[in-house]
Amino acid sequence: MIFVARVLRDSGEGWGTGPARVAIEEALQNVPAGQLEAEIDTSAGTSCYYRLKAGERYVIVTDGPKYSVYSCTRSFELTNNEYILEAMRSQLMGGSLRIVGRVLKTIEKYHQAGMVSGALVVAESPSGRFEALSDGMGRYVITGMPPGIYELKVSRDGYLPDRQFNRRFDGILRINPVTKQPEDEKYAGTVAVANRLCAVWDLALWPAGIIKGTVRDRQGKPLSGVTVQAFGMDQYQQREPSPLRTTVTAADGTYTLTPLPRGAFVVGVNAESFHDSNAFSPTLYSNGGRVELAEVGSAEGIDLVLPPPRAPATLLVKVLSPEGAPYPGAQVRLDNLQGVQRFVSTTPTDTTGEISVPVYLGETYTARASSYRGDAHFVGTASVEITGETRSVTIVLQASPI
Repeated sequence: MIFVARVLRDSGEGWGTGPARVAIEEALQNVPAGQLEAEIDTSAGTSCYYRLKAGERYVIVTDGPKYSVYSCTRSFELTNNEYILEAMRSQLMGGSLRIVGRVLKTIEKYHQAGMVSGALVVAESPSGRFEALSDGMGRYVITGMPPGIYELKVSRDGYLPDRQFNRRFDGILRINPVTKQPEDEKYAGTVAVANRLCAVWDLALWPAGIIKGTVRDRQGKPLSGVTVQAFGMDQYQQREPSPLRTTVTAADGTYTLTPLPRGAFVVGVNAESFHDSNAFSPTLYSNGGRVELAEVGSAEGIDLVLPPPRAPATLLVKVLSPEGAPYPGAQVRLDNLQGVQRFVSTTPTDTTGEISVPVYLGETYTARASSYRGDAHFVGTASVEITGETRSVTIVLQASPI
């Protein structure tokens, strides 16, 4: 059942609120004759919640007799999406098949903000190739194709496809007729076009901003095989803990970080807040100074000078219970003298209460162990300086308030 509706009574946001009440302004499909209003459950207060705001207009796609919408619904707010409604009207009246959507601009790994105009969108299948350009609001409409499964591609000068977003699962479960197993991965990034159905599929592009430079040692020798990182800024204008983009220096020490959106970046080596991942001490370009990129901009000469690499070592951490017995199942982390986490265990201590941790000669760490058992929380700390290739430290746990 599909209809255009204006919300008379807001759905509310808290648990148990609603349902929303709407006035049906236009019946599109399977709406009972003469029905002028409907009450719609929005799953308010749950993770599937989809709010219907008073005074706003929506295209409602739902099943009867109990009408409902939720977070994964195909219902949508009408403002700025009128082109989708027009495509649905055409389909329902027997018009040519079509794929519609928007070309979004990716600014973070899982976040899009803004639209890309002038992007070429191509739909391909054994039946042929069909294409369209996104308009000033990033919208595109491809028409005239026969039914089938189409792979969608998007491109524009100065941008690169966001492959993770574009190749997402479309929600249609397809079963291999031979193996009887799902083939979701095979069809990732494709759209099924069928008679009397309007396929809606958004795509995304990364702005192809570039940061370039060279990594050398203190004698000016280029360093190859060094991982260089670009960190974005959070809402408080602080460096993000994990890099947005990484790359590895070439034989001549040069590196290129791309694609990057407009904004400020911090460039560094081994600068991730929670991991000490290589032998070089954490080093930032210009002591943490920001590199500014315009839209599809570039910044060159962002050079880094690294101190001599540190020698790797192994720290054997032994965790004991408050009674002095070996304590299996504890998590271990290391912080440097500045209080920055540089290691956290992905596996707990073994049956002997021990775990081996990669460290570096000359570093001093605070080793922390913790464990939850039932209603009890146990913690312990110890300071250790790495003075040899193998070093040991013992941590005795104590009960701590949760």
